[in-house]
Amino acid sequence: MTKVVVDEVEWGQMNHTISKLAKENKQLKDNTRIDTLECEIAKLEIQNRELKLKIQDLQREKDGYEMEAILNV
Repeated sequence: MTKVVVDEVEWGQMNHTISKLAKENKQLKDNTRIDTLECEIAKLEIQNRELKLKIQDLQREKDGYEMEAILNV
């Protein structure tokens, strides 16, 4: 078995590096979550616009039927 000797300075540097990498990893995960949420928001905004256009089309169609009904009276 090989025995590894690490002095306190090296140990402290390794812990610092590990801590720094853990923080960077968390930040990357957070950024990924934010990107995912922003993408979902964009998709919902597009769906919202599409539904508003569909409502406008249906409103025009309804107005047309009402006008037709008035003319037929």
